[in-house]
Amino acid sequence: MPDIDRLLASINAAEETAYGSDGDSELAADRALAIDHYLGRNMDPAPEGRSQVVDRSVFETVQWIIPSLCRIFANGDDVVSLPPIGPDDEVAAKQEAQYLNFIVTQKNPWFDLFHIWATDALVTKNAYAIAYRDQRRSVQIERYERQTPEGLALLLQDRDVEVTSQRAYPDPDAPPPAAPQMDPATGQMMAAPAAPLLYDVELRLTETTPRISIKVIPPERCKVSQSTPSQRLSEDCPYFEYYEYKTLSDLRAEGFEVDDDIPTGDDLETEEDTARDQFNEQPEGAPSDPAMRRVRARCIWIKHDYDEDGIAELQYVVRVGNSILHREEVSRIPVACLVPIPLPHRHVGLSIADITADISRIKTAILRQGLDNLYLANNPRTAVTDKVNLDDMLVSRPGGLVRVDGGFPANEIMPLVTPFVFPQAMEGLEYMDSVRENRTGTNRYFTGIDQNALNKTATGIQQLSSMAAQRVEQIARVFASGIEDLFSIVHELILKSGHKNEVVQLAGKWVEVDPATWRKRTDFRISVGFAAGNKDAMINKLMLILQAQREAIQIGVATPQNVYAALVELTKAADFSAPERFWTDPTQAQPRPPPQPDVTVMAAEQLRAQSLLKKAEMDNQTKLQIAAADEQTERLKVGAQVQADERKAVSHMHSSRMEHGQAIEMRQIDAGMAQGQHNSEMEAFKREILQANQKQTEQLMQVIQQAIQELRGT
Repeated sequence: MPDIDRLLASINAAEETAYGSDGDSELAADRALAIDHYLGRNMDPAPEGRSQVVDRSVFETVQWIIPSLCRIFANGDDVVSLPPIGPDDEVAAKQEAQYLNFIVTQKNPWFDLFHIWATDALVTKNAYAIAYRDQRRSVQIERYERQTPEGLALLLQDRDVEVTSQRAYPDPDAPPPAAPQMDPATGQMMAAPAAPLLYDVELRLTETTPRISIKVIPPERCKVSQSTPSQRLSEDCPYFEYYEYKTLSDLRAEGFEVDDDIPTGDDLETEEDTARDQFNEQPEGAPSDPAMRRVRARCIWIKHDYDEDGIAELQYVVRVGNSILHREEVSRIPVACLVPIPLPHRHVGLSIADITADISRIKTAILRQGLDNLYLANNPRTAVTDKVNLDDMLVSRPGGLVRVDGGFPANEIMPLVTPFVFPQAMEGLEYMDSVRENRTGTNRYFTGIDQNALNKTATGIQQLSSMAAQRVEQIARVFASGIEDLFSIVHELILKSGHKNEVVQLAGKWVEVDPATWRKRTDFRISVGFAAGNKDAMINKLMLILQAQREAIQIGVATPQNVYAALVELTKAADFSAPERFWTDPTQAQPRPPPQPDVTVMAAEQLRAQSLLKKAEMDNQTKLQIAAADEQTERLKVGAQVQADERKAVSHMHSSRMEHGQAIEMRQIDAGMAQGQHNSEMEAFKREILQANQKQTEQLMQVIQQAIQELRGT
């Protein structure tokens, strides 16, 4: 039988030597001091009457870095990607990554969580976030009025509900019941139909809605073994603990069996709690309801040989006082850690507050002395004789009078000159700002608030901004390991907790996700780019890549998938979420149908072809008519020539006869005139045919143009 006392003793021994233990006051003091600097508290009050101003360099530096980190990790895009294990795993790995990002960034308030998580890390060295399966049971009281029997049945259907009270009454708005009537079969009076009933009910609804939740843990409530070799708790951390103050009702809602008289446990108030407490926020007094009594619940992960087989396994224990509420053997600590500046071979690193706190103290001293000097310059000390009215002298106001009892006032009043060193104090502040900029990388040009930036060279400003961005990128890359751990924890929780398949919208499409088919994965990669505060430069570079891809795709060294990837990154750089709204993945795009010809162009081409055919037919007909006319003219010419030859022969035969010769000459003249008239008639006939053809062509072209205009209008 395992020994619970031995487990408690092992926990107590590990707690004594852990970071954040009750005896480790140095770490608590450092964190409390960093919180005081961040909140701008006056930790070193000056004497009364002196300047009490406090420099806020710690707050300003942290707040300059936070927006860039949020833009990188919490801008609404996917945070991590899952490399496929093999060629047959590409689709599954992509879907798992999309669903994992959906659970973390959509089902949880990711921006708020990351903002708190990163702020804790930048201020208090290490920050912790836990992922867990929340199976909290909620009990609600619901009241319904004027419910019909059918409506009441729907309320009680498919729900763990208990009817605690109900009241039935007739419906006052129902029509009055009909009068009793006689049954014709039996001859007896039938009872009147009853009025419909309504119900007022009170239901006790119990719901258990398991989901994957993420919570940021206050660093001052965490304890880590000093032998942990790095900030990553997954790398051989033998002991980790965090505690919360929970009511007995909360513990019971989480499924723990807790007695009303269970010991409360030690009520710890650390220095960090005191530093965070600005308005006396610690609860006091015991509640009257036993279920609302607060106890210190400790969640502990410790390597311990519980089954005494000689090998220490990682145990998860929930402890209140000396009572063990829950114990189980687990595979990992489900806590991820962020640290901005890690120290090699140590778990606790450095924060931004650690490297700027001394600058804040120096600037506070310089600023106070400069302001005190300015006050003394405006209201200098004065040496006076006994002839000066002290009441008048002690009142300093413009135009005030000082009474002097005789003598010359200049002889009775002598100002004590104070050297004016306020400008030198401002130069000292500028120097300390440059020291802070060199340490943290956040300068005035990176934040874009310098009013004199236009007077600097563009190259110098770009170089300073790039150097500052590199410092923030370095912090982001260190943060990336902690965020990868968190997503890995969530992936394992989904895989091992029997998460049911569900239909969700991923990348703009509704898909069914079945975690039962997932593989165990250890490789998680950040999929966002580290371009802190330099989005414009990234957009310009992506535009150059797209221009180069237009030419590269012509020679086969770029593909549509490459162009799609560049467009997705361009959309993200422009701060638009869900790039799939703007671009379609070429691998998922539907094949484009062949282009359909324009109906107007087709009709115009058809009419044009018909007109050309008609014109060709008319030209052929015209040529045939002209050829026939030419043939007839040729026959007439031949006949006339034959007649002329005959007349010539006759004229030779009868040349002796003058009269007959004159007659022949007159006939030739008549024949020539007849031939000329025939030729004129043929030419006129040809012109009429050509004019008719031309008119028909013009009419046909008008019909074609009118048809094309009608088609374009439709």
